Amino acid sequence: MAVLTDPPHTTAIKDPNEGVVLWESCAIIRYLIEKYAKNNTLTYDTVPEKYLLDQWLFFQASGQGPYYGQAGWFNMLHPEKLPSAQHRYIDQTKRVVSVLDQALGQSKSGWLVGDKCTYVDLSFFMWDEQIAPIVAMVLDSEWCEDDFPNWKKWHQRMAEREAVIKVVEEKAKLLAGAQH
Repeated sequence: MAVLTDPPHTTAIKDPNEGVVLWESCAIIRYLIEKYAKNNTLTYDTVPEKYLLDQWLFFQASGQGPYYGQAGWFNMLHPEKLPSAQHRYIDQTKRVVSVLDQALGQSKSGWLVGDKCTYVDLSFFMWDEQIAPIVAMVLDSEWCEDDFPNWKKWHQRMAEREAVIKVVEEKAKLLAGAQH
């Protein structure tokens, strides 16, 4: 699998086996799962699980990604401080975590779908890693992961996975290299 940066404003993958080029993150995830995860280690092909996976992936793409992204922009990068925008997106970030926390509290396994960690659990992880630094940029906002105990436990379980540790380490190396 090749990672492409053309067009330069986006990251894409090109599957050398099929020639498929994709640039949208959920499309990439679904393609990789459908094409290469034949043993269902991170997915399900049973009903209702496969539709619940879609539901959570779409929530990640339409809820977590945009709200966390806007929270990051208005709290870390926007040249002027706009308190109403800062607070709106911090509140929405907390709402997304609250939805996850409630769902995980109802889950017998502690995972979003079924009885194992799936690609939808993992799809939330890297954005969730950014909550504390984003919230810290707003002076009268606080991030307390203890307010979301089910989410906290779930996030810690994923953070302990060997593959997740490798990805986090690789991301840190790439970011360190980009700053030089």
